[in-house]
Amino acid sequence: MFYFYNNGITLICDKAKNSPGNGAIALSGVSIVNGAQTVNSLASLAKNDSLDENVDILIRIIQIKEYEQRAKITEYLNSQTPIKESYFIANNSIIRKLQEDLFEKAYYLERQINEYEYKCQYQDMTKFENYHILPVENAVQHYVGAYVNNKAAQAKSGKSVLFDQNNIEENIKDISAEKVIMSDVLYAKISSIITLYRKNRRNPNNSEFSDYLGIDKSNYISDLYSFLNTGDILLLNSVTNIKRNKPSLTIDESIKESIDLIRDIISSDEQFKDQAPATLTKSNRLFESVQNSINKQH
Repeated sequence: MFYFYNNGITLICDKAKNSPGNGAIALSGVSIVNGAQTVNSLASLAKNDSLDENVDILIRIIQIKEYEQRAKITEYLNSQTPIKESYFIANNSIIRKLQEDLFEKAYYLERQINEYEYKCQYQDMTKFENYHILPVENAVQHYVGAYVNNKAAQAKSGKSVLFDQNNIEENIKDISAEKVIMSDVLYAKISSIITLYRKNRRNPNNSEFSDYLGIDKSNYISDLYSFLNTGDILLLNSVTNIKRNKPSLTIDESIKESIDLIRDIISSDEQFKDQAPATLTKSNRLFESVQNSINKQH
């Protein structure tokens, strides 16, 4: 009775080609829009040789290329199941082209969650084995945080809002493989510097962070840099703006300049000093203050 109890599987694709002779159908640009849990369950059973050959399941295949209609189909078929907004952009034409462009630069953009891992189980992925795997959520968040100044604070305070169907096209209209890679590289470096700061907070005798800034240990005041604990996107936005105005600066030089700038802006504003760092680093006013300061300097 499985056929009658289960809702089946619905797929959307760019192109479908029937082969009546062997009962097969070849799909390109395909995504499962309803029934992913069923597919995973069946695949797991098949992998363990536990799938009954007599199991039948209803399959619906929709051939359609238009992004907005694909998004609506996905939304309506999942109306009773909460799904992440980022799921809707998997078939966005901009994101699909971005994935192709990133392939040429040894980056594998995962348009869907755990896409690379799943594909490794069912097809030959050896040509991608040395590629940098980048989830689309991280790519979009870091790109917006770095390059879209008026949405940078939102990239920190409300990541999910970036993928809202009403805003996503505007948010990624100027995205490119080069910008995605740069924001990814910068974010990784910034994260490593934040780790140095956290190590110092845990152990005052650790001087790696103060050494990085070029500050003598006796003159270093850890609390002045408490914004770093949650300031990853704030720092990313600042570094990107500084590098745009001073392209000759190295990444490390831009990070150090950004840290000093943010520290001074917070220290000189009573409202900023009174706010908890976790709240402060989501503040649109602080993002704007840093951006304005950079623009005035250059």
